[in-house]
Amino acid sequence: DAFGGFRMAWRELARAGVDPFRDIERLSFSNTGQAPILDAVRTGVVDAGTWSSYVFEDMAQEGKIDPAQFRILNARRVADHAYPISTPLYPEWSIAKLRHTTEDFASDVSVALLSMPPAALGSLHGWTVPVDYRPVHTLLQELQVSPYQNDDTVTWAKIVRHYWPWLLAFALVLLITIGLNVWIRRIMAARAAELDSSNRSLQAEIRAHKETESVLRESQRLFSTLVSNLPGMVYRSSDDPSRTMLFISEGVKALTGYHNDELVGNRRLAYTHLIHPDDRERVREEIRTSIQEGRAFQLVYRIVTASGDERWVWEQGRSLGEAEHGNGVLEGYITDITALKHSEAALRSIVHGTASVVGDKFFQVLVRELAGVLRVRWAFVFELYAPGRMRAIALWEDDDGINREFDLKGTPAENVINSGLVYYPRDMARLFPHDAWLQEHHVESYLAIPLFDFSGAAIGHLGVMHDGPMQEDLPARTLLQVFAARASAELERKRVEQDKYRLTNHLRLLLDATDEGIYGVDLEGRCTFINRAAARMIGHTPVNVLGKQMHNLLHHTNISGAAYPVADSPITAAITSGVGARVEDDLFWRRDGVSFPVDYATYPIRENGHITGAVVIFSDTSQRHEAEAQLRKHAAAVEQSTTAVMITDVNGNIEYVNPRFSQLSGYSAREVLGRNRDALRSEGLGIQYELSQRKLRDHGEWRGELE
Repeated sequence: DAFGGFRMAWRELARAGVDPFRDIERLSFSNTGQAPILDAVRTGVVDAGTWSSYVFEDMAQEGKIDPAQFRILNARRVADHAYPISTPLYPEWSIAKLRHTTEDFASDVSVALLSMPPAALGSLHGWTVPVDYRPVHTLLQELQVSPYQNDDTVTWAKIVRHYWPWLLAFALVLLITIGLNVWIRRIMAARAAELDSSNRSLQAEIRAHKETESVLRESQRLFSTLVSNLPGMVYRSSDDPSRTMLFISEGVKALTGYHNDELVGNRRLAYTHLIHPDDRERVREEIRTSIQEGRAFQLVYRIVTASGDERWVWEQGRSLGEAEHGNGVLEGYITDITALKHSEAALRSIVHGTASVVGDKFFQVLVRELAGVLRVRWAFVFELYAPGRMRAIALWEDDDGINREFDLKGTPAENVINSGLVYYPRDMARLFPHDAWLQEHHVESYLAIPLFDFSGAAIGHLGVMHDGPMQEDLPARTLLQVFAARASAELERKRVEQDKYRLTNHLRLLLDATDEGIYGVDLEGRCTFINRAAARMIGHTPVNVLGKQMHNLLHHTNISGAAYPVADSPITAAITSGVGARVEDDLFWRRDGVSFPVDYATYPIRENGHITGAVVIFSDTSQRHEAEAQLRKHAAAVEQSTTAVMITDVNGNIEYVNPRFSQLSGYSAREVLGRNRDALRSEGLGIQYELSQRKLRDHGEWRGELE
């Protein structure tokens, strides 16, 4: 630890980038003076050594060493020195006080040394205070040794040396954060691409729907004619002793004489009380038996109408299983067959198909979710169905129902349609004093965004309201903007499909009791899902069918009895080519080996733009074939009837007459088809004819005789 030897050399080594404690293989220190160090270097015991320059000079002058045998490292020349030195010059030896030495004693020693005359010191001149001791302090600070081993000077080297693990950890965290950010951005870009693809698919589907509008109009006219000649009602009820009605179509008035709100929820009386007392127990027992056997039920019984009349009705329905309140739920169709009861045949007309009102369901879920997430009382979707007129599509927590309409003028909706997204966090009553509904319901805050069609025209608006101030820190704006894109597409789709919706909705209400099979397959044709109706029709349970090869199970043989190759099936084509198909009058096979006729449609299932399988929707057409035969019989009966029959459109233009009409009137069918019925009346009919036509226009029905 002596200052005069190693530490001066240590400093020069450190400046040259050498750490003697790390880079030198072995360090040795002499406790017997410096002469042995020179001998060790000269004899090769060590590779290098440090000593005071005056020792080297004295030993050279005394002939004890040959300077030529030594190489001075980091050599530099200094005046008054015969030989080069390796380090800067430092003050000569000093004295130091140990910790246990008292201050008084140290002071006495220092005074004594400084006061000694040269004669007492021999060859030494004397003790004195160094002129400049700063080089020693600098050396000790650089080496971080006593008394500077805890030097607080901050340098980048110290920071790196002491905190390199933390600096390394910070760098790793920074790199990971950057990587996660890049990864998240890539995921968001992928999701955006998927959404864009979905939007393009939706637009393509809407264009396809527009192309079918003309066909739908004609189909609707034919359907309306059929429905107007088939009186009856569609219902949903609880499977309890009272047959508590949950829903009844408007046809109940013509059938029973009661309004639907008198029977729904047993408000005035239960539907069971309409059934003739002699038929009630039989009806209940037949329904119970059908449910136990897992099949649809068909019933013929009598009811007593509101006027006291007795009518025969035909009912077909099925059980949907148990609802939350514990009772089962029944759905079906009931029609008046009083006239047919007195003949030997009954009219059966079952139209197959289902209608999905996806748009309305979406809006209902949308307003519910918006109200819940934003913690507001009202959420709504309105459409602009006429200039300056708004109509509700879906409302949440609205006391007035979902059919509310209003004029835009003087309402916040006017600002939405004209200006875009608007936000009123408070003071709605003051801002819109002429909006009676807002005043009545004490609406305090309002946020809404317009909905646009694909041409950019406003078609409605989506928004929320609250009876208190709306929290401004909620992500309401972002949520509305996200939902508005989908709501706009759904509303546009809803408008395009208005005719189709009404048609399919009527079909659903009339024919919900009809079972229809649905199943899906993967790319190998194995069943991935199947509904109970499909499983029942092929004689299996859903559990036993899952995972089975559906072609081998139910489509293995064609109508001619030959094997049906799986490669030739339209279902396989839907998977391999991505093209859907509708097939009529094909055969499926039951578990017991018996076939049954079906109509089916198959479409590819796509996930993330890739085909993953196909879905098949099929119907057992056995009853349809029977019904078609019955309709042909009825048509033949009308043709051969002894009563003249004439069918006109709403304007009185003749569309059909039977042969008996031609016999009685003297006109052939060719002569009267397309003519107005008024042109055929005789001059003697007069007031009697006018009264019959007026009653027909006002009430939709007239019965009587004309001569």
